[in-house]
Amino acid sequence: KQASLSEFYNPYIAFVGVMNDAKDGVSILIQAFYQIIKKYPKYKLYLVGPWNYDTPKHKALIERLDIKDKVFWKGEYKRDVIPAIINNAELLVLPRPDSKQAQGGFPTKLGEYLATGNPVCATTVGEIPDYLEDNKSVFFAEPGSVGSFAQAMERALSDKENAKQVGQEGKKVAEKHFNKDIQAKILYDFLKTLQGNDR
Repeated sequence: KQASLSEFYNPYIAFVGVMNDAKDGVSILIQAFYQIIKKYPKYKLYLVGPWNYDTPKHKALIERLDIKDKVFWKGEYKRDVIPAIINNAELLVLPRPDSKQAQGGFPTKLGEYLATGNPVCATTVGEIPDYLEDNKSVFFAEPGSVGSFAQAMERALSDKENAKQVGQEGKKVAEKHFNKDIQAKILYDFLKTLQGNDR
């Protein structure tokens, strides 16, 4: 789907990814947003990603909590539109649960989130805490906890100045650790050491 950003009303919180609870904890996000929405009524939550077998469950949850005017599943967008969607978000969220997949690495999406310089809420799973620090470069929550994720979003939204600083620190982390040129050099230097060991 091609988009004009007029479909996204500011201010908004964005999740971009797989509409799947086991991988990305979307139901936790919907429930956490519900807990803070009375305090932050002007915000909308946009869920951006293709239909998944959990999508009907998410739609039913949105209906049951009566937040159809606040939470919107937007479906899949073309890759070249995604940067504008995440750049214009006031807050980016990744409530990934603790799973075998999450333990095995660092989600590319989180690097993309951080690169915007916008504040990010994420969970302490896998390698994520190796790079980021709570309230310094990210707003951390415990995986699998609706209350903890609601608190992380609350901390980000309640103090705009601090959130801005956290977002900028997160961007520095992304530039330092997830820059392709820097990573290519690290890999190149590593491969050179292996070559040296062969002699």
